[in-house]
Amino acid sequence: MTIEIAIIGSGLIGTLLALGLLNRDSPHLRIQVYEQAACHRELGAGIGFTRAARHCMMRLDPRLDECLRAVATENGEPDDPDYNMRFVDGYHTYVDDDNDQPVGIEGKVYKLYAGPRGFEGCHRAQFLEEIMKLMPEGVVQFGKRLERYKYLESGRIQLVFGDGSIREVDGVIGCDGIKSRVRDLMFPNADHRPRYAHQLAYRGLIPMEQAIAHLGRHRALLQHMHCGPHAHVLHFPVANQKLLNVVAFVPDPNDWDVSSFTGAATTTATTTATATPIPEEATTTTTTRSKSPSRNPSTPTNNPTPNLNPPRIQDRTTTPDGTRPVPTSTSTSPTNPINPPSDRSPSRSPSTSTKSNPTTPKTHLLNTFATWTPFLRTLLTLLPPTLTQWPIFDLYTHPPPTYALSRVCLVGDAAHAASPHHGAGAGVGVEDALALVTALTCAEADILTRKLTTPQALEVAFKAYSDVRFQRSQWVMRSSREVCRAYEWELFEGQEGAGGEVTAETGMMGRVFEEIRRRTMTVWGLDVEGMVGEVQRQYSRGTWGYSCF
Repeated sequence: MTIEIAIIGSGLIGTLLALGLLNRDSPHLRIQVYEQAACHRELGAGIGFTRAARHCMMRLDPRLDECLRAVATENGEPDDPDYNMRFVDGYHTYVDDDNDQPVGIEGKVYKLYAGPRGFEGCHRAQFLEEIMKLMPEGVVQFGKRLERYKYLESGRIQLVFGDGSIREVDGVIGCDGIKSRVRDLMFPNADHRPRYAHQLAYRGLIPMEQAIAHLGRHRALLQHMHCGPHAHVLHFPVANQKLLNVVAFVPDPNDWDVSSFTGAATTTATTTATATPIPEEATTTTTTRSKSPSRNPSTPTNNPTPNLNPPRIQDRTTTPDGTRPVPTSTSTSPTNPINPPSDRSPSRSPSTSTKSNPTTPKTHLLNTFATWTPFLRTLLTLLPPTLTQWPIFDLYTHPPPTYALSRVCLVGDAAHAASPHHGAGAGVGVEDALALVTALTCAEADILTRKLTTPQALEVAFKAYSDVRFQRSQWVMRSSREVCRAYEWELFEGQEGAGGEVTAETGMMGRVFEEIRRRTMTVWGLDVEGMVGEVQRQYSRGTWGYSCF
């Protein structure tokens, strides 16, 4: 007896899932991965994995941890890694700037300790290349764009691909990213396409020697998040500490044409550059842009509470839709320092191609952050003259209502693509993969003992996976928007200290950091073994009432 599973998409999560299933070395399980691209072209820069995500990878295949070690970039000195995430006030100047070099970070540095290898970052494409070395020959088929699927009377599923080929399988798993074709086919009468988060990320790389000369070795080799009103800047070492990656996030009142998402699904969606220690799962892409005076996304259609693992918490904000006010005046006051440029010429409009992203002159970014701290201004002057521009998309306002319908399910960004601000997208996708492997292991046992038919067992398995993973992953997706509002001081706007004299102990950053800490610990705090046990229990409950033979 053979159980045939089709994985649509050979991006990072699809590959990890396939390796996890293959590692079981079951003679009854046949895994085939279908990728629409002609070859692997995983894009993006940095991703990172929490201790929980690495635990999940070890459960999927112990060799994956060695793959991660091979491409990871340390935070801090190579012989003395630093396991803290650092958050600072990037806007207020606490001391006089004497213009000496290297410039210093001012005010209190807030540290969030992740523990040894507690948050390990790497380059997305390099990690995929490394883990693909573990993939047996013939498992991945390229040039296979899924056009449609159909349930057959035999109990199998017929897949029809763009090249005219047809396959029959027992179950389908959509790992095809933020623009998932599988998701569109699962919900043909509902719009669960990604939406623009009204935020742009500007990314550039600085040679590490140059960064150390101007910023100091300690500051250049360590990740820092510079928080401030309506914007924030992140920098961290990449490429074995040969480069300093800088990502600046700013609001954007314009819209990006959502019609560009009606085309082919992209299984390797481009990600915002965020790595050690704040990474990104594939959550950005390039689309066509149009003007809009409004920045007011609709309220999410789903608002589940967080799962029992990690502990339940409630958002303390009064705007669960995650909308953020866009500065409209030319003031550079602490509560409104951003003055978006008006020179948005057609030549800077994004292309609809996924092979490149629009660029913008560095001067735009320097003007945007002109009133921020001397350190931050110095950092930005070191960037190249032209910066890559990345629009941020997610499924925040239109998430799917479930991750499983019958014998078809969604995993990773296809299910819950989030903005990059928790750096948790890849890690949550790895959690998904382990949960699904656990459920399919239960299903295989019942099929082989003839307790359930193959269609029955797979339907129960996919539902158990969805039931266990839905609340946590949706919470992370929503919290990714909310934690950005903390970085950019919008959760506490109008409160004491928001726009006047701020001290390191009593000012905005103290409140901001507590919100960041609370949310981050929830992301990090998954009980992996508890999740595995809950999947097994949910699967067992789902089999009650079945009697197939």
